Amino acid sequence: MSADRRVSPRAAVPVQPAGPPFAVTVTAGPPPGTPPMTPDATDAAARALGRIVGGAREAIRADGVRITVLDHWVGTHPDGAMIAVIIDAPDPATAVDAAVDLVDYALRANRRFTGWRITDPADTR
Repeated sequence: MSADRRVSPRAAVPVQPAGPPFAVTVTAGPPPGTPPMTPDATDAAARALGRIVGGAREAIRADGVRITVLDHWVGTHPDGAMIAVIIDAPDPATAVDAAVDLVDYALRANRRFTGWRITDPADTR
């Protein structure tokens, strides 16, 4: 296999990289006025977000552009969470859109995050 090809972890078929990987951070938290989370609650939130975000591998947009999630990290604190996602995408804007969509999905997929919202859309490095 040539150096410019990767194997999709799920599909086990070669895929062409969309472009350089981008690191995108997204912050999220509960509604204003919510009491701070306890240490146990922050640990549980990190595990839940990590499972959902970590389960994502790739997506193909309606226009045929493939986005691949290469890695992720979840950090939590009493007032919310920060999720960093390394994404293989053709450009930074596409990477940001994919990260925001992924975190939004993670927040909707678990009742623990009812009412949580993305508080800082994204930062790309």
